[in-house]
Amino acid sequence: MSTTIPSWCRVGEKCVCIEDDWEPVHSGATRVPMVNEVLTITEVDVGELVGLQFAEIPAVVRSKRYDFSVFWCVTHFRPLITQADDIEAHFVQHLHDRTPARETA
Repeated sequence: MSTTIPSWCRVGEKCVCIEDDWEPVHSGATRVPMVNEVLTITEVDVGELVGLQFAEIPAVVRSKRYDFSVFWCVTHFRPLITQADDIEAHFVQHLHDRTPARETA
């Protein structure tokens, strides 16, 4: 079984948390991502699942016995789409169209 990485999962990209029902395994984290929170990806980990780390949330959890890295499951996030990106996606073909407008008689 191969793991597919969404095309928007790149270091430096921003994403939005769309689901915050985190498993108890994350209970040691300093805090968890919250719904509608905008986060910046700092690391993408591919294993059985795709995991993300963010600039806004500490990635390492320290306990008395050991330290471990926390990765957040990619299925709980979507890419951040700004209004400018959204408008450009709909009108980009018109921006590059060099065909002169037709004159009406």
